[in-house]
Amino acid sequence: TFMKWTEAKDIILCKEVALQNPFQFRRGSLERGKVWSGVATELRKQSFKVDQRAVRDRYNSLKNKVQKNNSQDKRASGISPEETESQRELRVLLEDLANQEDDAELLPKTNASEEEQRRLDGQEVQKRACESLWRQGRGERLILPQMGLVGWHFADKENMPRKRNSGSDALQFLHQKMELEREMRKEELAMRRAEVKRDEAERDRRFELFQQQQQQTQQQFMQQQQQMQQHLAQQQQQMQNMLMMFMQSMKGNNKQ
Repeated sequence: TFMKWTEAKDIILCKEVALQNPFQFRRGSLERGKVWSGVATELRKQSFKVDQRAVRDRYNSLKNKVQKNNSQDKRASGISPEETESQRELRVLLEDLANQEDDAELLPKTNASEEEQRRLDGQEVQKRACESLWRQGRGERLILPQMGLVGWHFADKENMPRKRNSGSDALQFLHQKMELEREMRKEELAMRRAEVKRDEAERDRRFELFQQQQQQTQQQFMQQQQQMQQHLAQQQQQMQNMLMMFMQSMKGNNKQ
């Protein structure tokens, strides 16, 4: 059944994506797909009629729209329309998620064949280093059939060839970098939300002040209207008094 997306539902979607973070895994990986499925499952608990593809497509649509609007805002010379609180919250969430998605592309691709090739390459380098040291008389040759190659034992640990780095250190560094940046973005998000609240409070204060000024202006206008009416009434009364005095004067002259 088709579900109509609303701004409130979009915010719930983005918060759930940020919570489960599918971008800790590379694009197209099985792990990322499982996280998207988890997002859909949690949303269905909130009466969302969605599946993995629906939530992923909706997120991509929202992300592309925000990126397009940001690009247009940079090119525009005029003032962009003011955002509502929910629109700003949604934009900040999407920008944060887009940054996490970009970081995920830095993760190295790993699969079974590549891992095996790195292991074999490391063994080959170690074998060559051992052969070189053995020829120099620094090592004692040993046969290691369980490894499928020849190895050497070194009495002096300083002469022992160093173990080849398999790339796990780089992967760990990237994960730590992503975690650090994620924490920084959380702090930035909190600061932006606080800024939004301050802006709203300032806007409410200005609106309240404007209303007070309007009320004062209206009261002053009403007072001026009343004063003018009183003045007109006094003038009319004076005219009537003068007219009566004139009429009485005319009657007195006629009697004479």
